[in-house]
Amino acid sequence: MKKLLQLLCLCLLLISGSVKAQTKLGSYFYKVPTPAPVPSYTGSNNNINSATNTSIEAAFIANGVSSLTLSRGAGLAHLNNSTYSYVGSLPDGQNEAAAVANDVYYQVAVNSTSGNYTSFSGIKAILRTANISGSVSEMVSKDITSRWYYSLNGTNFIPIGNEVLVGNTATGGAEQAQIDLSNIVALQNINPNQTVYFRLYAWGANGGAINDRGFGFGKSNTSGLEILSFFGATDSKPILSSWEFSKNHTN
Repeated sequence: MKKLLQLLCLCLLLISGSVKAQTKLGSYFYKVPTPAPVPSYTGSNNNINSATNTSIEAAFIANGVSSLTLSRGAGLAHLNNSTYSYVGSLPDGQNEAAAVANDVYYQVAVNSTSGNYTSFSGIKAILRTANISGSVSEMVSKDITSRWYYSLNGTNFIPIGNEVLVGNTATGGAEQAQIDLSNIVALQNINPNQTVYFRLYAWGANGGAINDRGFGFGKSNTSGLEILSFFGATDSKPILSSWEFSKNHTN
């Protein structure tokens, strides 16, 4: 019993020094909030407003993370951006396999700072399709579906959870259920200076003009409203994410 109590005390000490609360690693906003969050914005491109086809950096980046870079895949055509949103046009009539094969995705590349390990716990997004319910072209986007993937090398992407039907949304988009990353072992304790890639693939647009097949992150002129956020933790040493006691005392 004494040895068991000593072991328990040791475990608690290790946990107190190794477990870090899950926090927001980075976020994209519709436009610069007033007042700006800490750390403050560092450039005019640090928001979704008027974004072109080029990549953009997250507006808020937590300590321990060096960059979160949002970009489009080659198969997600950029024609123009609606004010206060980051959108593209989906190809017509594809399924998930075709979307993956034809690079129909949004990508966020996440980098930690030197000396910091990163663990991911979730993704939260507001997604938008072009045609709201009741519009004359409602059928175009009613079956638009998406799914998140991740990669540790930028080449091999692994699906996360299940596909999600986005369907028709209001102009401001629809808030999606948070994607849970906490149980994906490969996304815990990522080594310092390693890039982790997340892709949101989309498919299911049905006919209409290319302008009618819009898909992307929501639209609003509400200052400070977040359209995409990543959650997790960073630390200068690997983070203990779980532990348990066993009834097996043989060893």
